[in-house]
Amino acid sequence: KRKAPLAKVNERAAMLLRRTQSLRRPIQRCISTRPSGNGVSEPRQYVSLYNYATLEESELPKLRRRLLGGWKALGVTGRIYLSPEGINGQLVLPQNNASALA
Repeated sequence: KRKAPLAKVNERAAMLLRRTQSLRRPIQRCISTRPSGNGVSEPRQYVSLYNYATLEESELPKLRRRLLGGWKALGVTGRIYLSPEGINGQLVLPQNNASALA
């Protein structure tokens, strides 16, 4: 089965991603979301992403909440790093939800 390319993280995050900046500021890390725990194994998709872009430091907590809320609904687990220099993440989600990130 052909994997869908990761075109953007999501609409809200893409609006906040801007030009590159130096890597000297602290990183804010999002806590992983947890799966539902129903014990049923389903095919999962691994997604690795990054984008060097300017993010307003004051907007990072709001972006974190938006990403966690949207991705939790998709069954995403993993780690996402947000900093004023950009975004980096390693995620796993149900394969049938992978197209929502494309």
